[in-house]
Formats: sequence, C-alpha cells, structure tokens
Amino acid sequence: MSRGDHRKSIFKDHRDRAHFVETLAEAKRETEEQKAERIVGEELRKPGWAEGKLKERRETNPEKVKVAQRLRQETVMTLDWIAKRMEMGCRHALGN
Repeated sequence: MSRGDHRKSIFKDHRDRAHFVETLAEAKRETEEQKAERIVGEELRKPGWAEGKLKERRETNPEKVKVAQRLRQETVMTLDWIAKRMEMGCRHALGN
C-alpha cells in the first residue's frame, strides 16, 4: 500500500506514513478491546455474576482465572489490562 493511482505516493513523508500506521494500530486495539469486553460479558453471565461482584471475589478465583485464560487465548490484550479488568491484582500475580 505504498502507491496510489498511477503509482503516485500516498503519503507526504515518513511522518505522515507513521501517523497512518499508528492510527491503524489504534483502531485495531479498539477492536480487540471491544472483543475482550464481549468475552468478559459472556463469561460473567455463565456463573450469573454482576459486574460489581468481580472486586468481591478473590484474585485467584477459578472463574476469574478461566476468563483470563480465554482472554489471553482469544485476544491480544496485555496481562496488565486483563489483571486490571478482572480485578486480579497486578499482572505478576496473574502470570503465576
């Protein structure tokens, strides 16, 4: 995707191209975050948990661990994001 119609340049310069690539990456992250939120919602409904109950459950709760494993398998969300979203402490605890 480096050439437009009649092989004309698409980008003004390297900074313009970098901005475009950054914007694409941002859009991808948003899509992945939406996917991750959908997974969290699905998994919370299975045991009948309300969103607010996550904090009340232990960080090592087996149901939370299952959700975290699914998020790691099906999304590109970081351990930091998953640990924070699932109220599981820091990413190091989640990694263990």
